Amino acid sequence: MLLFSIVACESTEEVDIEKYPIVITAKEISETYGLKLDLSGNSEKSTLTDFGDGSKELEYEYELIDSDEFAPLYMVVEVVYGINIVEAMLKFEMGKSSVLDAAQPNQEFIEVTDLDIPGSDVYYCLVYGDGKNKGAFLLVRELHRLYSCMIVGIHMEDHQLIKELIIPKLETLITADL
Repeated sequence: MLLFSIVACESTEEVDIEKYPIVITAKEISETYGLKLDLSGNSEKSTLTDFGDGSKELEYEYELIDSDEFAPLYMVVEVVYGINIVEAMLKFEMGKSSVLDAAQPNQEFIEVTDLDIPGSDVYYCLVYGDGKNKGAFLLVRELHRLYSCMIVGIHMEDHQLIKELIIPKLETLITADL
């Protein structure tokens, strides 16, 4: 006898990202670094997906590249909860590989290993284009939870954004709720 289980997947778009302090936002970057970003909400998207099996994924995206009024910035943050540790380890490796595989011919990803970033597994790299720092990518697994953040449009070689805004959030990864 074959048993089938149907798991209902429910996505909520345009969630109030302020309810999820684990996520770094364009507003935080603007306030901390004095960047003029579009904070009207028109350049931001957020989605919370409940997979019905206890796992959830929260995604926040800011994208405004071509503007005379605002600083160009692309940022996507994903937080995944409720998966088992083996699945989290697999997703960590797949996430790392997919970012490296997506590099354009003029892009280079240089791994940074000398920062104390909390997590069971951590991959942090600076993104270079045409020889200039264009941003960074961070992927962290802590037990059965994942946090990823790609930011392009900010010079990040000093790692201040990671140190000041993201590491404090990562310290709550295992206890934060979606």
